[in-house]
Amino acid sequence: MDNERVLLLCDVVDSTALTERLGDAAAGQLWCAHDVMARTLLIRWQGREVDKTDGLFALFDTVRDALDFATAYHHALNLMSPPLQGRVAIHRAAVLLRETSAADVARGAKPLDVDGIAKPLTARMGALALRGQTLLSEAAAFAMGEGPMLSAVGHWRFKGVTEPMAIFEPSAHSRGPPSDVEKAWRVTHDGQRWLPTREVPHSLPADRDGFVGRRPALTELADAFAGGARLVTVLGMGGTGKTRLAQRHGWDALGGHGGGVWFCDLSQAVSLDGIVHAVAQGLQLPLGASDPVQQIGNAIAGRGEALVILDNFEQVARHAEASLGCWLARASAVTFLVTSREVLGITGERTMALSPLPDEEGAELFIRRASAAVGSFSPDTADLLVIAELVRLLDGLPLSIELAAARVRVMTPGAMLSRMGERFKLLATLSGRRDRQATLRATLDWSWDLLSATERAALAQLSVFEGGFSLPAAEAVLELNAVAGAAWPVDVVQALVQKSLLRTGAAQRLEMLRSVQEYAAERLAANVDAVQSAQARHGVYFSALPETAMRSGQHDADVDNLVAATRRALELNNAELAIRALVGAWEVLSRTGPFVIAANLAEAALARAAPSSETAALAWWVAGCAEISLGKSTHALVHLHSGLAKAKAGSTLALRLQCALAEAQSGLGHMTEAGEHLDQALATARVQSDDRLLCQALNQRGAWLMRQSRLQESRSTYEEALQVALRAQDERWQGGILGNLGVIAQMLGDVGTARQHYEAALIHATAKRDRRWEGNTRCNLGLLHQDAGQALDAELQFSSALSTARHLGHRRLECTVLCNLGLLRKSQSQFAEAVNQFQAAVQVAKQIDDPRSQGQSLGYQGLALAHLGRTDEAETAFKTGGELLSRLQDPLSLGLLLCAQAQACLLSGLSERSRVLVEQAQSELIKSGAGSGSELGRAIDSLHGQLAG
Repeated sequence: MDNERVLLLCDVVDSTALTERLGDAAAGQLWCAHDVMARTLLIRWQGREVDKTDGLFALFDTVRDALDFATAYHHALNLMSPPLQGRVAIHRAAVLLRETSAADVARGAKPLDVDGIAKPLTARMGALALRGQTLLSEAAAFAMGEGPMLSAVGHWRFKGVTEPMAIFEPSAHSRGPPSDVEKAWRVTHDGQRWLPTREVPHSLPADRDGFVGRRPALTELADAFAGGARLVTVLGMGGTGKTRLAQRHGWDALGGHGGGVWFCDLSQAVSLDGIVHAVAQGLQLPLGASDPVQQIGNAIAGRGEALVILDNFEQVARHAEASLGCWLARASAVTFLVTSREVLGITGERTMALSPLPDEEGAELFIRRASAAVGSFSPDTADLLVIAELVRLLDGLPLSIELAAARVRVMTPGAMLSRMGERFKLLATLSGRRDRQATLRATLDWSWDLLSATERAALAQLSVFEGGFSLPAAEAVLELNAVAGAAWPVDVVQALVQKSLLRTGAAQRLEMLRSVQEYAAERLAANVDAVQSAQARHGVYFSALPETAMRSGQHDADVDNLVAATRRALELNNAELAIRALVGAWEVLSRTGPFVIAANLAEAALARAAPSSETAALAWWVAGCAEISLGKSTHALVHLHSGLAKAKAGSTLALRLQCALAEAQSGLGHMTEAGEHLDQALATARVQSDDRLLCQALNQRGAWLMRQSRLQESRSTYEEALQVALRAQDERWQGGILGNLGVIAQMLGDVGTARQHYEAALIHATAKRDRRWEGNTRCNLGLLHQDAGQALDAELQFSSALSTARHLGHRRLECTVLCNLGLLRKSQSQFAEAVNQFQAAVQVAKQIDDPRSQGQSLGYQGLALAHLGRTDEAETAFKTGGELLSRLQDPLSLGLLLCAQAQACLLSGLSERSRVLVEQAQSELIKSGAGSGSELGRAIDSLHGQLAG
C-alpha cells in the first residue's frame, strides 16, 4: 500500500573511471570498504537499504535522519583512501513498497522494491547534484521542520514531470545551482511563464576558465538580497576576485531575475559621464539626447526584476549618489551588486568584505591554472604540501595564485616557494598586459596612488605588525603628527579599512594581507629612521602587556607580534626587552605551538642576557618548558636548574621552575627528586594564596602520583585542583584538570565518568583555543571509543590528535597517539600494521627519554608480534619493556605488560607459564590499589576466564 517515505540516493562520482584506474582487485577492496562504511551509517540513522550500484538507494523515516546520513556519508568519503566524492538526493513522497518472495530472494532478487514516480525523480535529482552536494526536493525541505538551514538552488523542470520543482541544499555545505543535464534544467518565471534559465537575457561575460570555491561568499550575497537588500557592495583590495565573484553570482541568480542580469565594467570610468556610458554598454542600451542618468533609470525600471552589476566602482565612488543613488530611487524592483575597493557611502548600501580564498580552494585554483598553463599538471604529495604553503604565503589572493601558477612553465612549486622573498618579481606576467591586474605590484600601486599622504604614512608604519593587531596597538605604533598635524589614528585606520587595505577580523582585530604588508614595508624602508622608530614603539607595546591579560587569552592572536618583538629586540641586543616579549609569546605558544619557536628564541636570548640576572632566569624557564614539550627533558633539566639558582626563593618564578623540574624529572623516571620539587612548589603556592599557581602545582602533583599508579591519591589531588580552578573561574585549568580526571576514571574502569570528563574538557579546551590540551583529550577520548568498539570514531579522534601533536612539536603526545593507533590496529586484527605503529611509538619514546612510554609500547608490541608468530621478537619486546617498567615502579603499566605476555603464551599453548604471569599481574594490581574494575583488573579477569576454559 502507499506510504509516505523519505527516499535517498547516493552515488560516488566518477566511480567507473576510478575502477579502471585502480584495477579490478584494488577497486574491489575500495568498494567493499565503501559499502561497510555506508551500511554502518545506515544503522546509525535508521535507514533501510533497498538497492545498490556504486552508491546506494535507501529509505528513511524522517528527512532529518536522511540528511544527517548524507552529511556523515560525504565526510566519510573524504576520509577514504583514496578520498572519494559523492552526490546525494533526498525526496519525500508516497511510494508503493513491494516485498519480494522468499524464493526470488533466494535466487538473488532484492528483498524489497519501490514503485512510483518518486524513485526515478530522486534518481534524476541525484544525477543533477554536483560533487559533494546534497539536494533536497521541495517536499523533503517542507517536511524538514526545525534543523539545519536550507538554501534554495532554484526551480527545476524534470523530463516527464509536468510542474517545475524547487530544489534546496544545506546552507552549511552549499555548492550552488548545478548545471543543466539532459533530463533536468533550471527554469525562471518571467511573470507570465516558466522559461529555461539559459534563455533569460543578460550581458554576463562567459567564463574563460573554471570558477573555484567561494560558496560561503556566494551564499552570503544571495542571503543579503533575499533579505531585502537592494544594493550590496563587495569590498576587497585588487586581486581578491571581486569581479569573478560578482559574475558567478550573476550566473547563479539568472533563475531569480526574469528582467535579466546586466554586467557593467566601470574600470575605465573616471567621471559621471564615464559611468553612464559604461552602464549603458552593459545594459545594451543606446543613449539618446536627454539626461543619460534618467534614461538609464527609466530603462532598468522597465525591465522588472533585474540585477545590475557595477564592477570596479572605487575610482568614481564620489559620483555614486549622482548615478547609482538615482537609479535605486527610480527602479524599485531592480537590485544592484557593486564591486569596489572603497565603501560608496550612499543610503541603502550594504557592504560585504571579500576574504581571501581558504587554503584548500586556493590550492585547487593553483592546480587548475597550472594545468591550463602546461596542459597537464599532476602534483605529487610533496608538491601538494609546497602548494599549500605557497597559497598561504600568497594570502589566498586569486590574482597572486593565478600569476604564480603560470610560472609552472619555467619552475617547480618548490622553486617558487624558495623565491617568495622576490614576491613582486615572481607575481608578474610576461604577457605584455599593461592593465593594473597584470601584476601584483601594479594593482597595489593603483591602491597606493588613491591614498592621501597621511594614509600612506599610516599604512607604511602599520607594516611593522605581524598577523593582525588591535586598534589600541595601532594607536601605540602610529606617529602621524609629522605628516598631518594632529591626525587622529582612529580616523586614519578607519579610512584604510574603508579602502580595503586593512580589514576587520574576529574580535575587532585589524588585519593586513601579507602582500600589502610587504608592499607597505618597502615604502617604509625608504626612511630608515621611520622604520626603527615604528619597530621600537611596536616592541615596547608588546613587551609591556600585563601577565594577567596574557594568561586570560586576550592576546592569543598577538603571538606573531610577540615573536616579532622578541626577534627585533634580539637583533638590537636588547636582551631584557626580548625576554619580556618572549615570556608573553610563551604564554600563547605553550597552548598553540609550535614549541620549537619558543625554544629557539629562548636560546638566542640566553646568549645575549647577563647570566646572573633574574631576567635570564625567565629565559631559562621558557627554554626548559619548551624543551619538555619537545621531548628534550634531559636538556630541560640543565636550563631549569640554572633558572632556579637565580630565581628569588619563594617567588612565582621559583614555583614555576619547580613545577617544570618535577615534570621533566617524572618523565625521566626520577620520581623522588620530582616529589621534592613539588613539595616546595605546593608550599609556595599555598603561602602566596594564588589560585592559578596552586592549580599548576596540584595538577603537576596529580600527574606525579598517577605515574606511580597511586590512582586514588592522584584523583583526590586533581579534585582539589579542580575546586581551586572553579574558585578562580579559570576555564583553561578547568579543562586540563577535567581531562586528567578522565584519565584516572578510565584507568579505574569508570567509563561513564571518563567520557563525561573528556567531553567537558574538550569543550573548555576548544573555547580557550588550547591545542595542547585538546590534543591530549582527543587522544584519550579516542581510546575510550576504541574500547567501546567504535573504531571509526576512535580513528577520527586519533588522527586529529596526531595532527595536533605534530603541529605543536609535542613528542610525548605523538608517542601516546602512535601507541593508541597500534592498539586500534590490533583490535582490528591488523597485527602487522599494529607492530609498525608500536615500533614508531617506541622510537619516539627513546628519542624523548621516556622509559614509561617505551615500556608500555613494547608490551603491546610483544603481543602483536606473538599474533604474527614472531615469538622470539615478542619475548625480546616483553623482556625489555618489563625491565624498564620494573625500574620505574609503575605497577599498573607492568601488570598490563604481564597480561599481554600471558596472552602471548596462551597463543603459543603455554598455559602454565601464562598462569604464572597472571599471578604476577595480580600482585601488581594489589600494589596499585586500582581494583578489579580497572583496565588491569579487567585484563586479569579475561585471562582467568580463558585459562578456566
